[in-house]
Amino acid sequence: LIPLMTLTKLAKIALKSGTPVAEFVAATVEAGYTSAGGYSALRGAGHRTRRLRSDKGQTLRLKLNQLIEKVKKATGLAIIKQVHAEVEAKMSLASAQAEKKLEEILIDAERTMRIDLGAELDRLTSLRIVNPSIRQDELDDLTYRMEECATHIKHANLQLQALRLIITT
Repeated sequence: LIPLMTLTKLAKIALKSGTPVAEFVAATVEAGYTSAGGYSALRGAGHRTRRLRSDKGQTLRLKLNQLIEKVKKATGLAIIKQVHAEVEAKMSLASAQAEKKLEEILIDAERTMRIDLGAELDRLTSLRIVNPSIRQDELDDLTYRMEECATHIKHANLQLQALRLIITT
């Protein structure tokens, strides 16, 4: 694997030569990095990146909102009593699927954090050689921050924030 500082230099060269961002990120993935690592190198090279987002979820939500009809409270409670067991089963299934994805997300989050903060630590360490005004406690603080972030990422968990129940008749 190419060291991160070299990857950032490659990103600068790629940007100057007009290589599209998507091609550079695809090349970093082929080289064994994550796409987040490629974007991190681009940010390190001074390029502003943003993640592309699909509006499919928003479009679906708008269509559902148009189709939904409110029901009276008593009717709603009666419906919930009837479908409670089925909803619980589906919630268990969804929770299990989310737990599987959580581990992957946490690993990617820690890797991204270590790449970003590691690049800053490398930069400060290299700068300290030339500039003695950079104190060791600055480097220690950044190392401590990396470890604290890693601890918080490892202890992250899932939390159900909302449930939208749609019943068709």
